[in-house]
Amino acid sequence: MEKTIISWTLNDYCKAQCEYCPTHSRGGGLPPEINEYLRVAQLLIDSYRTKQGRSIEWIFNGGEPFDMDYMPQLLKLCRGNSDNLTLHTSGGRLWIDWWAVEPYVDNLVLTFHHWQNPALIKYIVDTFKSKGKSFTISAPIRNTHVQEDINRVLDRLDRMEGKLDDFIREQRSALN
Repeated sequence: MEKTIISWTLNDYCKAQCEYCPTHSRGGGLPPEINEYLRVAQLLIDSYRTKQGRSIEWIFNGGEPFDMDYMPQLLKLCRGNSDNLTLHTSGGRLWIDWWAVEPYVDNLVLTFHHWQNPALIKYIVDTFKSKGKSFTISAPIRNTHVQEDINRVLDRLDRMEGKLDDFIREQRSALN
């Protein structure tokens, strides 16, 4: 089966507005409503998968995909009709984002920022590692991205936050 790769820049909006991020990734307005994204995704699925019999590999980036409240719904539709889904993200700010999204993401490109909750980033990394999923972490430095070895990032996270595992357990038990 032939494969079609769909690389979709969902928007140019990001709440973080980091000064080192290029304006084409943060300078836009709020993204359109979910129905427009679902309509376009379904048109692509119908064309490539249904009519042409091709497999689809989705690659999503933005702006920041997690600034779209309905991201799990879009990923569910696309992953349910594809062989692979990659998400480029800063990881968002909320734990609930990952509980809703992780099942639909095969590959993750995670940008680690100074303002992020280290415990959340560690949770994301640990989740992907435990499920054998592919991930890459990059850290923005001025106007460029430098790929970092995962162990260096995790060591930095441990130094920043201290007992991250305890914090994650506390968060999980608070929800139960």
